[in-house]
Amino acid sequence: MEEASVRSIALALACAVASAAVTLLLLPSISAIRRAHWKGTPVVRIAVRAALAGGLPALATAVGLIQVVGLEETTAILVAAAVGSTVQLGAMAMRYAPMRRLHALLPRLAAETTRAGAALEIEGLVDRSRPAAQSGPWLVTWVTTVLNAVEHLVNAGELDTAERTLARLAGLRLTGVLSALQGALGAMVAIHLGRHEAATETLRAVARPSDLPIVESMLVSIELLTRALDGRQEEALRRLAKWGYPEEWHARTRLVARAHALLASGDEDGSRRTLLEIERRFGARGLEVAARVEGPASESARAIAERRPAAG
Repeated sequence: MEEASVRSIALALACAVASAAVTLLLLPSISAIRRAHWKGTPVVRIAVRAALAGGLPALATAVGLIQVVGLEETTAILVAAAVGSTVQLGAMAMRYAPMRRLHALLPRLAAETTRAGAALEIEGLVDRSRPAAQSGPWLVTWVTTVLNAVEHLVNAGELDTAERTLARLAGLRLTGVLSALQGALGAMVAIHLGRHEAATETLRAVARPSDLPIVESMLVSIELLTRALDGRQEEALRRLAKWGYPEEWHARTRLVARAHALLASGDEDGSRRTLLEIERRFGARGLEVAARVEGPASESARAIAERRPAAG
């Protein structure tokens, strides 16, 4: 075999290995990919960004090598770079496929007539997509999918399914943001099931503060809701007034906490105004959440929800 051909093959293999290394080692450690799920970034956009992050370094490496070794190896190196980019895109698409399928089910989860069936499909999706490995980037992506599923199931009122889905994470030793989210959602499920003391205990076990402000603010909002429900309404109202995060973050949870805390403190008019604001901003589903969380304002929320259709 000619020396140039041997060198071409060696350089092509080196470039392909470099691309694979980026896929397997570098990208899973980029925390922005995980953070994007909880900032509302579309999953497709995350995958495209990750593919570019993996493919562009490989292409830059190829171009640099072309300049060094001359044009004889151009085809081999470009093919290797293209293969590396394709592998990266394919790997990310496979990793995030369960998340994409989850989001495809959300319209059915939101509709009354298809909600129960969609909830069961989500539970099945979680089981089918679980990776065999007990660690690594694929497991992290699966855990993120489970946590997203639990949040949507709670919002839809499918509490038993949400609790069972969250239980799929039992036995895993989560850390950092994922551990905090597990605790936050566990507390939220407990609150909606009327287990207020269990919710408080779950929150106490979470390492604080979370590395991600939006997750820490989620924990704070749930914490304030527990205080509004367990007789510490004055403390809840004080802390709600000093909210130190963007106003739109976890607004519904905070408004539900405020409605319960105001009624517990004797401000019936203020509680009703807050419930009407929940209805204005979040519609009937928001009132359902306020009514479902058993507390001082539950009956008021149900009364408003029952009156609205009759008025229409």
